[in-house]
Amino acid sequence: MGEITVRLKIPDEILKQVDLDRVVERLEREIMLEYNLKKLHGKFKDKNLERLLEEVDEEWGI
Repeated sequence: MGEITVRLKIPDEILKQVDLDRVVERLEREIMLEYNLKKLHGKFKDKNLERLLEEVDEEWGI
């Protein structure tokens, strides 16, 4: 696992009132979402997405 340090331009009084563990969880989720989107983009970059969507529509009736 990687570890980073983030410098925030937020006053200490405000940071003391925030649950930083929840903020860290949300940030980790956001990073993983972006990573997965980039991975998906790479997988489908050279594919004909319109045709793939037609196949899904035919198969699942979406």
